Amino acid sequence: MYIPNKPAKYGVKLEMICDSGTKYMIDSTPYLEKGPILRFAFRGVFCEGIYTQYSWYKPNVTIDNWFTSVLLAKQLLKQPYKLTLVGILRANKKEIPEEMKNSQSRAVNTSMFCYDGPITLLSYKPKPSKMVYLLSSCDENGSINHETKKPHMIEFYNSTKGDVDTFDQMCSVMSCSRKTNRWLLL
Repeated sequence: MYIPNKPAKYGVKLEMICDSGTKYMIDSTPYLEKGPILRFAFRGVFCEGIYTQYSWYKPNVTIDNWFTSVLLAKQLLKQPYKLTLVGILRANKKEIPEEMKNSQSRAVNTSMFCYDGPITLLSYKPKPSKMVYLLSSCDENGSINHETKKPHMIEFYNSTKGDVDTFDQMCSVMSCSRKTNRWLLL
């Protein structure tokens, strides 16, 4: 598969779950773009299938914007998973209210919270021309760090994201090819 934004542009794409403390892979599933399952359904099936086996391991899941959705956050809160979720939402998602998308009238380092039961949606403006949307099912009070002026949800996401990228980086320095002194005969 061709992945243009990765250092190794060609290869097998694996959807992984990694430990945030040790950065080691716990489990993975190969990504099959074509198949009987639609892309959105695959995202949910992958998350639900993999997290059912490891729900005892960690009570929180940090995922990237490809997987993040309100539907998945609500599914993972139910039995048998009982997992909380933190993830960045893409700006084009229909789950984001229009009031949160209006960035012209807001100052830099301002936050806006939207609550739906245990689900919290955060809209944060770190720069004049940038908006960040974060979905969480574990932070219900929406507190802000007054030193950095960032919400605690953003700080938690930043501290736990990037485990799969770190694992990829650790694996890229190792090679599985054998060393040989053989010459090809023509």
